[in-house]
Amino acid sequence: MRRGTIAAVALASAACGGGSSSSPASVNGNINGQAFGAQDAISNVTTAGTDSVGLILVTNAASTCAKVSAAQVPRNGKAILIGAATVSGSSFSAPATLGSYPVFTAATVLSHTGNVAQALYQSVDASCNTNGDLEATGGTVTLTRIDANGDAGTFDLTFADGSHVTGSFTANKCTALTSNLTGTCI
Repeated sequence: MRRGTIAAVALASAACGGGSSSSPASVNGNINGQAFGAQDAISNVTTAGTDSVGLILVTNAASTCAKVSAAQVPRNGKAILIGAATVSGSSFSAPATLGSYPVFTAATVLSHTGNVAQALYQSVDASCNTNGDLEATGGTVTLTRIDANGDAGTFDLTFADGSHVTGSFTANKCTALTSNLTGTCI
């Protein structure tokens, strides 16, 4: 297990926002001084070698899974990507149990054992250029459902700029959500 794999998955995935009306999400509070306007969430488990991470992508755009599947990035998109795993020794695996997953930074996440999470906020402008990433420095992700159809739960996150948000997600599984997302600006 390489340190930062969860972060790498999060960085690569966060660039593609989107949403699906059947997967509701909410974000309460501002990030980087702006309201989020959550519309959707999707989830998937991604694997790197023998390690796996549960990903949850909350976005401010409609039809997330369709956009990610079509490699599309919505203009003025906003996304919070959550990566959750259970760390044991030098390996990690996607969540298999419900409960709390404390949020750590990329630099410290793998120095912990048990349930862990990371979160990253990213937004893009009208030309789909990133406005910069904000890593969550603390908080908790609580998973209330993990099954073949997706994940559900809540989050309470504090970001590197001091922004604090809470929210919830009912994220349908979207197999297009991987660590290698790229897209055309739409």
